[in-house]
Amino acid sequence: MFDRIKLWPPTLVGLLLQISVFVLLTLTMLQMKSIAVLPIEFWVIAQAMLTSYFSRRLEQPKWWSYIHLVFPVGLYIGLHTDIAPEFYLAVFVLLVSVFWNTRKDRVPLYLSNKTTQKGLHDYIFHNVDKAPMKLLDAGAGIGSIAKNLASPIVVTTGIETAPLPYLVAKLRCWLNPNVTIIRDDLWKHDLSQYDVVYTFLSPEPMPRLWQKVKNEMQAGSIFISNSFPVPDVEPTEIVKLNDRRQTQLYIYKIL
Repeated sequence: MFDRIKLWPPTLVGLLLQISVFVLLTLTMLQMKSIAVLPIEFWVIAQAMLTSYFSRRLEQPKWWSYIHLVFPVGLYIGLHTDIAPEFYLAVFVLLVSVFWNTRKDRVPLYLSNKTTQKGLHDYIFHNVDKAPMKLLDAGAGIGSIAKNLASPIVVTTGIETAPLPYLVAKLRCWLNPNVTIIRDDLWKHDLSQYDVVYTFLSPEPMPRLWQKVKNEMQAGSIFISNSFPVPDVEPTEIVKLNDRRQTQLYIYKIL
């Protein structure tokens, strides 16, 4: 049963979790004969904790468990305080502009830390014998990889569709002549022009992305995925980084 549910869209799973737990808690209150036995705040916290727990059991992305924790509490606070409607609209617009890709590609905003940036820098400088080297950060976020790896011998391109991260990346890299930040659809973008393609996406798009990599990248080029391996494909090499997450870079050399 759980395996089938895991294949459903995460937004649908999240909604059904909230409804199911709400019904369960309501029935529990009715069995207790009186909702005055425990304060309403108890049930709100119970709703948040249980939906977060079941979200993890269903192996939703970790950030969904945080959403389940915050949503009931935020709803309760919103109903019991005098907050202007414009505030909720502003929060909604902000969230949409950051998590633009989540609904379509199920890719949340992941940021590559400094340890990852250094590990990626060291690897490509020791394994790509070409100058200038062309690197694509597919899903650039706020542009950290594209900005910090760029140099006269490494020309980087960051591709990002979420409006707010794209704008931040564009501003951060505005004056660097070795960086290009574009807002484009990754699935329509030609990968054949790059020596290295780096991604930090999610498990969901990896099979489709691998097919695109095989079809477009040139022999001798390198595809690198942060944390998420290509299913059923043996990586050429795995680079383990010494950070808090114990990050692994999965290296695939194109033959």
